[in-house]
Amino acid sequence: MNVRLFFSSFIITVSIFVIFCIPTGLAKPGLASSKEAFSKIFQQGQIINQGTKFERQLRFGDAIAKYEEATSPQYLMEDRNKSYPLWRTNHIFRYQGEYQKALIGLDWFRQYGPKSNSLFEEEQKLKALIEWKNTGNKQSICEFINSIKNKYKDWFPPHKLVPISTTYMSDIAELYDLIGDYDSGIKWVESFREKDSKDKRTQDEYAALLRAFEESKQGMPKICGDDGKYCVGRATARLIQSDYF
Repeated sequence: MNVRLFFSSFIITVSIFVIFCIPTGLAKPGLASSKEAFSKIFQQGQIINQGTKFERQLRFGDAIAKYEEATSPQYLMEDRNKSYPLWRTNHIFRYQGEYQKALIGLDWFRQYGPKSNSLFEEEQKLKALIEWKNTGNKQSICEFINSIKNKYKDWFPPHKLVPISTTYMSDIAELYDLIGDYDSGIKWVESFREKDSKDKRTQDEYAALLRAFEESKQGMPKICGDDGKYCVGRATARLIQSDYF
């Protein structure tokens, strides 16, 4: 078992529990004990971890099955505890090119955060992807990329990076990979590599991502999952499998 992967999934799941369960659940008299609650969240975290491992192997069908299992009532204190597995499922729909399905999947989240920036941006990204898929025109995606770059320009090079900077770096790199704009992807990633930590692990992650873009530029094929059913761009595969991005 990848210990780092397990604990990252577990910590995320516990964070969701703390945010969504404790204020509305355990604080109310007569509900389940904290011991029962943490037992449920721990079991859910283990299942999510299995789904994450499948996702990294590009075994998307198996990953979705595990994330769906993690939303079963026996692992929930309340409906909000479905947040993380449903969000990961939506990401997989995007990797599969099921953009309309991913857009519909956002409806569940609107009941809890209708004004969320991340939710709004995900919706705009999916709409741009749908237009690109239907027309073959990259303009909608390029416009979305530029809107994010302008909105968060103070978080991107040449400015100092903030913790969420690499999240947006990854999102935009994935889009460049998807539309085949490898030169822009390389330039974008390289700008972050120069501003980010100089420790070997971090620089190795950037080097692997840049290498993936270069390989695609040279005409190397997409990366397919262990089950052979789904293939994604080489840079996208590197992002999915990364411990850093």
